[in-house]
Amino acid sequence: NIIYKLEYALKHGNYKTRLLAAEALEDVGKPSSIPILLHAMNDKIQNISVAALNALERLGRNDELIISIRRKRFN
Repeated sequence: NIIYKLEYALKHGNYKTRLLAAEALEDVGKPSSIPILLHAMNDKIQNISVAALNALERLGRNDELIISIRRKRFN
C-alpha cells in the first residue's frame, strides 16, 4: 500500500526521496506513520527533520507528543 511505500522511502531513500516522503505522509495524515516520523525527526538533514516534525504536529493526537515536538524544534 502507499503508506508502507512512503514509510519505506522515508527510512531508506536519498535526501530528496526522504523529504518528499515526509511531506506526503503529512498530507496523508495516518497515525500509523507516527513511529517512522519520530525516527525521521532525528535525520541528519535538517529539512527532513523539520518535515517530519511538521507531519507529527499535524498527526499529534495527545499533548505529550505536541510538547515533545515543540521542545525538539525550539530548544
